[in-house]
Amino acid sequence: MIYRSQANCSMCAHYQGEQRCQAFPDGIPNPLWTGEHLHREPYSGDGGIRYQPKRIESFDLEDISPDAVHPAERLAA
Repeated sequence: MIYRSQANCSMCAHYQGEQRCQAFPDGIPNPLWTGEHLHREPYSGDGGIRYQPKRIESFDLEDISPDAVHPAERLAA
């Protein structure tokens, strides 16, 4: 059984939104989109581009708002 969370295109570094990606700029084929086929193996027409997890950068709250307070500081107050 394949779970959609394993094939979530939106978590791929190549995903461009609206069911499109670098491998399939005209639309991601339904078997990939639904998770029927996991795109870690070749798929016809992918041009060698396959699923690659997005890199998620960490950030400081101060980068979001200059008035942000770290949760630990709220507890100490």
